[in-house]
Amino acid sequence: MTRNYIFCCDDERKAMSMLLLGLARLNGQREEMELWCGLSSELKRGFAFYEVSSYQGRKLVPLTDSEVMKSVVKTLHGPDDPKSLSYSFRISLGYYYIKGGRPIYLKRDLYELHLRGIERGALLSLRFLKGMSRIGYDELVGRIAERARESSMSSKLIYASYPDELSSCI
Repeated sequence: MTRNYIFCCDDERKAMSMLLLGLARLNGQREEMELWCGLSSELKRGFAFYEVSSYQGRKLVPLTDSEVMKSVVKTLHGPDDPKSLSYSFRISLGYYYIKGGRPIYLKRDLYELHLRGIERGALLSLRFLKGMSRIGYDELVGRIAERARESSMSSKLIYASYPDELSSCI
């Protein structure tokens, strides 16, 4: 299942570049959380970590800061119509907890993310590929948006659920 999210800004170039920077900031992050481990009804204190890769043709390549900067420059100063820009990523969420001083790794969640420009904003499409979805669609998009907002003090990035609040972008 794919869910779509619209992010609005004063222009689509800024919205896209902010979301690209948000993805870059999320990459490599680790956060503490309570984990539900398989058939056990017990919650364990553990960690989630994020790995973002970009699609280059059919090949997946780990997202690097230099690649993000190239994409941001291309977005901000690229084609006349920024709506023609699109980017594809895979987000892998790994989970583990510590037992007896050793990490116990759990199944990963995999998401596919597509980002493209729209009028005065960006459309982020998120598709769950496999796993247990310990961090759901809305939580993951919220984390991306939070990091995207940290990337700019001058522009406001507004989230509008798609298509319910499309009028808030206009």
